[in-house]
Amino acid sequence: MAGVFRNFATVVVLVLFAVPVSACSGDDPDPLPVSVSAYLKGDAEPAAVEARIRAVPTVTSVAFVSRQEAYEQFTKTFKDDPDLIASTKPEVMPQYFTVVVTEGSVGEAVQLVIGTLDGVEQTSLASGAGDVDRLEQAGVLVRLTAGVTDEQRAAVENLVRRLPRTEPARYETGEQTKARLLQRCKGKGDLAASLERVPAGDIPASFRFRVGLHGGKIPQLSDLQHLAGVAAMLIVPVEVV
Repeated sequence: MAGVFRNFATVVVLVLFAVPVSACSGDDPDPLPVSVSAYLKGDAEPAAVEARIRAVPTVTSVAFVSRQEAYEQFTKTFKDDPDLIASTKPEVMPQYFTVVVTEGSVGEAVQLVIGTLDGVEQTSLASGAGDVDRLEQAGVLVRLTAGVTDEQRAAVENLVRRLPRTEPARYETGEQTKARLLQRCKGKGDLAASLERVPAGDIPASFRFRVGLHGGKIPQLSDLQHLAGVAAMLIVPVEVV
């Protein structure tokens, strides 16, 4: 199952370069929505999980994706890799919910809270829909594994430095991420209280930066997710980072 989730993380990255996302520019002042994917444990009851997700503050919509629907998305994304498709059966695909958070600045906090809910195995964070032709920049979160070594972290940092960033990358520990997000969640109902219950040790250390997308193509970004010590690379609205 871990391999399936890893492949779905790749799907998120690939799709985000093809799926329209809105530019964060002076011509588009509206906040960009964030999409959280919540993958279910094998024995989870979808209706019960959905109810828990809908109770999370700032969640605006929730949609269920069945194993068959997930498999169809998987085969479309990896249509040029028939061996991978042949080795992956619909019944091993995860069921999941896609959750829209209209206020992008608290999207990561919502993801962390959803990740603690009963029945949720894993979550991912992505940008919402928009207009790819207007995209100028996006946020990138490079989340590191719990056991990342100093050498691995340095290799990630070196690759990040070579990217066409629009601002310097910064490194955050899990504790720093939680503290920053708690400040953002003030005035968001019970979201801050829910986030407070997320152990800082469960929040991965990360590199965060903005990139100019130059028409949505930065091939070097895909290299990041293959480096040792990288747990996930997420393309998100600039408000998130």
